[in-house]
Amino acid sequence: MRHMSFRYQEESSPQDWVQSMADNMQSYEPEDFICGDVLLLHYDHELIASCQDAMLPTNCNIMLSSRTFEETGECQLTEPWFGTRYSEQEIPAAWLARWRDLSSLEGSFHVPEVNPFVARSFALVEPDVPHTPHPRRVICRPDGELFYRRDCKFNLPRAYISARLCSDLPMQSALNYAMLDLIDNMLTHQLTETLYPAMAARLNYRLESGENGFVIRVDGFSEKLPDLMSVIIDHIANFEEKVFDSDMFNMLKTEQLKAYYNWFLKPINACKDLRLKVLKQTHWMALDKHRALLSVTEDGLRQFSRAFTSRLHLQMLVQGNMTERQAVSLFESSRSCLGHQPLPPVLWPDTRVVQLPEGQTYCRAASFNTSNTNTMITNFYQWRPGTIRAACALELLMNVMEEPTFDFLRTQEQLGYHVFSLMRCVHGILGFTISVNTQADKFTPEHVDERIAAFLDYFVDKLSALTKSELDVVRDALIRNKQCADVSLEEEVNRNWAEICSGEYVFDRLDKESELLQSITLKEVRDVFKEAVTCQRRALAVQVVGSAAADLPPVGTPVTPPAECAGDSASSGSAAAEGGAQSAHALPLLLGEAASHERRYLDSVEKFKTELYLFPVTRIVE
Repeated sequence: MRHMSFRYQEESSPQDWVQSMADNMQSYEPEDFICGDVLLLHYDHELIASCQDAMLPTNCNIMLSSRTFEETGECQLTEPWFGTRYSEQEIPAAWLARWRDLSSLEGSFHVPEVNPFVARSFALVEPDVPHTPHPRRVICRPDGELFYRRDCKFNLPRAYISARLCSDLPMQSALNYAMLDLIDNMLTHQLTETLYPAMAARLNYRLESGENGFVIRVDGFSEKLPDLMSVIIDHIANFEEKVFDSDMFNMLKTEQLKAYYNWFLKPINACKDLRLKVLKQTHWMALDKHRALLSVTEDGLRQFSRAFTSRLHLQMLVQGNMTERQAVSLFESSRSCLGHQPLPPVLWPDTRVVQLPEGQTYCRAASFNTSNTNTMITNFYQWRPGTIRAACALELLMNVMEEPTFDFLRTQEQLGYHVFSLMRCVHGILGFTISVNTQADKFTPEHVDERIAAFLDYFVDKLSALTKSELDVVRDALIRNKQCADVSLEEEVNRNWAEICSGEYVFDRLDKESELLQSITLKEVRDVFKEAVTCQRRALAVQVVGSAAADLPPVGTPVTPPAECAGDSASSGSAAAEGGAQSAHALPLLLGEAASHERRYLDSVEKFKTELYLFPVTRIVE
């Protein structure tokens, strides 16, 4: 397997290649610089035997680490470097005697069975349809669609298969979304053992739950890849029989509650979640899912798993060393195994975005972690529904803005270490963000907001002074980046899969963008900033405020948590709320000190959104 993996490996980036070579030069002879870290070059029986001979019960060292040891007071010794408390004891003689006598384990060990996922053929398939430059939709039916493209560039016996089980259920409620996340975790846990032979055979898989359904992605040597996908689909279709287990349910539910809890403890995550909560018609925050998951029962999860697989739209992309006939066969077998009814078009889980009101709206919340001074501030400037040309003009503007943002807010103002501006496309609606990760005991949110405003005023002048030749330098670099050849099939597949998931299907987007960038003028770039910031600003400032030092004035006044944020935790939003990950938590919004006249602060996200215009479903296709 190592030999085949080395022989048919995909090309890596020059940076990774140079780093790997530099490392290998420290450990291998010159003739082994390229393959020394991959291939097993020399078989040394004596070395292996000496290692085995040293693996004795008397040489065994067992290390246990747990928080409970601190509570029980079992650790009476202290190591001198970090002051960590520990204890030590000899392994009981009875244990050693039992380990030496292995007669009771006779029959428990055996040679592994033949691995069914090991590829035997590495030949390139013969084409059964004409080659196409982009994926072609082979099947388009109410119950699903199949895209296929045979690889003719990299010529490796590898393939990538991506599938999405589209469902309307996750967007219906936070409870549904949380249960889909739990199904994802239970599948991953169960398949870890089931698909260990596939991983050993250099096949890879990844499962991911999302607001539009469930995604399965597999890749590796193409001969056995359909078998891997079939096993995963079978476990999803027969979740109750092949995956569900009461002990696993209880364990993974607890772990998932911890994962949600740890997610919204971090201000940067809470800030992102809150921004999308305001902008999207429907968005379930980790906080919402955490609260919903507390009430999930075994019967409820079983019922949801049946409902989820009963009505779907199956999307699949097959790309690489496979024929169209193989792709169609895999799609049909997956469709038959799931046995789902088509998802009606009226229930398709499209996401719509609100149009922000003119001016700047503030959404401020307290960080859950009362011991963390980190404050995360993100200002989002909404522009317009996107076109390919508009997206190119905005991307060009953001490339011009990137360095001045860092220089002004980070280097000069010293507001925080993490300062950045990014282009945003929220389900087809264009805009950009300026984010600052600062410290609550150093700067108030009002001060950071004022300095961001000062930067925008500064950038107006800088943009006015920008010359065509300076813009051409940025433009040429951006075009070169878009025209850079893919170094692996994976890069091409990821780009194509993103087009399928978005429903835009513009597989030659990079070519179109490169062409359009050539004709974008300096005036267009200036107009983007003018429309988004200076003339008709529609901005949202999201501020998740850390715990300030005692001598700083309060950053805001808590308001009563609205219905969508109701919970039984302390109204301060403290991460130290009693019960931790096992208790429900609220997200109280804060009103700033200047809320009365100068600034518009939200006291309810849902109430705010009901008063706003909803953009129609937007896809950037022309």
